[in-house]
Amino acid sequence: MNGGYYMLDMTGLDLSKSTAQTITGAHAAVSVAAASGKPIVLCGVKDHSPIQATVTPGSSGAFVLLFLTYSATVASPSSVTVTDLLSE
Repeated sequence: MNGGYYMLDMTGLDLSKSTAQTITGAHAAVSVAAASGKPIVLCGVKDHSPIQATVTPGSSGAFVLLFLTYSATVASPSSVTVTDLLSE
């Protein structure tokens, strides 16, 4: 956490991959970030950091991060799947 915003470490997340990626601890980290009530900034995203993001609850306990032109579904405990919203 940093002042008025929450820094969410997504080190290793590659926006060019549309398959599930393993980001250790992602679900727990997003849960804490969402509960903080502060704006979220993603860091560690390959070639794109930092990025402001919004989080919403998804289905089956997952979270959905919305940022730039992407959504990322964060399923428990460490699976993250990126979707490019412009290519859908």
